Amino acid sequence: MKINSRKLIISFVLGVIVVLGAQYVWNTLREQVTRATVVQLDTFIASQDDILTGLADLTKQNGSDEVTKGIILDCSSDDRKRFDELLGMLSTTITRPETLILKELFYKCGDYYSNTRAVMASNLSRETAVLADYVRLRTTLMRASSSLDMRVKAWEDISDSELKNASSFTKLVATQGSIIETLLLGKTPTSPEVKLLTAEAGRIQGQMMVLSKQIEDYRLRASGI
Repeated sequence: MKINSRKLIISFVLGVIVVLGAQYVWNTLREQVTRATVVQLDTFIASQDDILTGLADLTKQNGSDEVTKGIILDCSSDDRKRFDELLGMLSTTITRPETLILKELFYKCGDYYSNTRAVMASNLSRETAVLADYVRLRTTLMRASSSLDMRVKAWEDISDSELKNASSFTKLVATQGSIIETLLLGKTPTSPEVKLLTAEAGRIQGQMMVLSKQIEDYRLRASGI
């Protein structure tokens, strides 16, 4: 059978056109889907940035969101006021009866703020990871990095510092508890044992101040990106 070469050429050309056309349509659809996905991701990223800002503000103020408030309960306002008053006297003029009262209040009020800080710092770390996932996906789709990568790094620095601050807060509360117990053993605020613990508490507070300053610097960096 004799094959018509002209028909073969026409069929081949038509086949190429169909393939190229299908590829063009596919590429166009893929680009449209990619653009739509990136736009949606940008919305998620902006929303996540707002969530992180809110969490960071609350954490800075030793505050908590509604969920955390339902999990960690503070002592009564009267107990809180008395506890803070006696705690301020811990290394100065506190008497034994006052120390006994402080010990009782310590179990009610002592770790509220440190526990709250720990939970909020954990929340901040988790939400930072969500932001990082969004930005990583966006970078993959766009096949290029952006200033968003630097924003993620800033929030990671913030959340890491808040976790360290929360850990220091927990150590501070434990040290305050040790001071109370040492005083109840008959030691005075000027005894070497109490002075050593007081110095440790001061050292921890100093670390927390340094971390808080670092966090402010990181937040300025994050807001400027």
